[in-house]
Amino acid sequence: MFPNVRVHVCARVFRNRSLAEEEKVGNRFIVRVRARVEHVFGYMTRFMGVFLVGFMGLFVWVVGLFV
Repeated sequence: MFPNVRVHVCARVFRNRSLAEEEKVGNRFIVRVRARVEHVFGYMTRFMGVFLVGFMGLFVWVVGLFV
């Protein structure tokens, strides 16, 4: 369907088979990229999400006063 798209899913270990060295190296690359992206989203959630949650709580409280 998309010929130029690479799959970025970690190789999985099954019960009777361990990962080959190539798969381990590939997983390290994928995990490195994933960690960088997830740290950014974690930062946004921690520092900006708290503001948004507090704001929404304030909004609900103010609207509740006038209803």
